[in-house]
Formats: sequence, C-alpha cells, structure tokens
Amino acid sequence: NLGVLPKGFIEKETPEGVILENKEIGVSFKVPKNWEFIGYLDNFIDLKSPDYKSDNKSFKRIRGCLIRVSVFHRSYSNLIDEVNRIKNGFIHPENKEIIKISGYDTLKTTEQNKRLLEEGIKESIIIEIPLPETRIKFLTYIFQEEEEKCTEAFNKFLETVSIDYIFDEAETWSKREDFIIEENIG
Repeated sequence: NLGVLPKGFIEKETPEGVILENKEIGVSFKVPKNWEFIGYLDNFIDLKSPDYKSDNKSFKRIRGCLIRVSVFHRSYSNLIDEVNRIKNGFIHPENKEIIKISGYDTLKTTEQNKRLLEEGIKESIIIEIPLPETRIKFLTYIFQEEEEKCTEAFNKFLETVSIDYIFDEAETWSKREDFIIEENIG
C-alpha cells in the first residue's frame, strides 16, 4: 500500500485480511485478498486487483480490476432526498436503483455510454451511501474482457462494507421506514 489514506482512515490487520476503517464517519470495508490499495490525500482510495496494470504515462488501465472509494465531507447534498424519492416511487430513473448495504439504503447508478465503450468499458457502477455529514462513493468500471471477474469482485467487496453510523435524534427521520416525502403537486 502506498500513498496516504484519507483523513480518519486507519488500516487494520485482521486474521480475515486487511480492513480499512474510519470510525469518524462509521464505515469500514475489507481490502480484497491480495489486492493492493493506494490512498490519495484528497479523499480517494484505489483498490487494485493483483493483476492490475496501467500505462505509466497516461495511468490508463491495461488490465485488472479497480475499485475507487471516495469520501466527500460536508456534502450532505440531496442524496438522502433522492434515495427517499426513488424508494417511495416518486421518481423512476432508468439507471438508478436502491440497494441495501449493511442495512442502509444506498443509491446504485449504472452508466453505459459511447465514451466508456471507446475505452473498452461496458459500464461503470457507482454505489453512494448518504450519511448526514458525508457521502461515501464506491466506483468500479466493468471492462468488457473481464466483465465477470470484475463484477464478481465488486459484489464481493460490497458485502464487506460495514456502515456503523449512529444517527442522532435530529437525523433519525431519514432512517424511518414510515418517512415519506410529500411531493409538491401543482
């Protein structure tokens, strides 16, 4: 592992492997076995499969799988709103769905476009976890020639994500099952 992990992240060696944890924001995840991870000060961590290779000049991927973890502080944004609106059936975006991770509703966005295809990428998958003070994003690119391998690696990785955020009283509304946003009609 190289670089510097983003603020608040620590590396823990466990019998099950390396876990990256951030107690401040209440998230942890396991680095897939034999994968390397590189931290970038400005809130990114790249997890790279053992066979990952990129061009030294352009940093473009040549082969292997990559998962990028991003943390955006103080960007509550409208992500919780968007999650609730999709969940409650007010909006039906084609490329977005709500999936549960560690018991939390998260937004999964799957993108396919010409620009990605030109780079040999079938699709990009983004999972965003809305927390009141932070937005955590897991991104992977599914490359055509390694589609199965990288999809499986990403799904297995998501199973290791643990969210342990304690909502205070003022924040609990966003977790309530009965919470429904009244749509402004008119």
